[in-house]
Amino acid sequence: MFREDAPPEEAYERVRKTLRSLPEGVVSLSQVAEEFEHAYGGLFPDLNIPRAIQDLIVLGEVELCRETESGARVWLRHRWGDLDPDDRVDDPVVVTGTTWQCYVAPDFRRRRAERLFTTRSAAFDHLERAAGLTPEDLEPVWFLEDVWAAGLPSGGTAVVRREPIYERESSHGAHYEDTSDFGL
Repeated sequence: MFREDAPPEEAYERVRKTLRSLPEGVVSLSQVAEEFEHAYGGLFPDLNIPRAIQDLIVLGEVELCRETESGARVWLRHRWGDLDPDDRVDDPVVVTGTTWQCYVAPDFRRRRAERLFTTRSAAFDHLERAAGLTPEDLEPVWFLEDVWAAGLPSGGTAVVRREPIYERESSHGAHYEDTSDFGL
């Protein structure tokens, strides 16, 4: 696992289910904790919800929107095939390809050595140079699709994940078929 003292991976999946059950958009950590306790109270008595959310932020599954003295607010990222809230019936967002994102996260607030690659092997090569990890050091995160992670001696986490490339369907319309930026 990417963190030695991480809770069972089952707990992360339950936290993700809790996030998906909440209203669309930005939610507070206290709202997530309340909903989790209501749904799964007692199942994971030692689970630290804020820490589990921080781990999901590090893994790229949840985005930190803002942090205040009273707590943090997060947003569950849409995954492939999920309905995009910005989707318009007349001009939908479509997945046109994929890219491999890799980075080192010293903590849940920061990332370094963040790059995008067209192949997973190139992303692994980058992390080998940036963090001294071999591809064998990174383990698949079983409850997430196409995500590999490894804990670092410094306490940070190295992550490689496949990301969709979204475009509006109209961006591939007649204009682009008839017009070229190269004067052809």
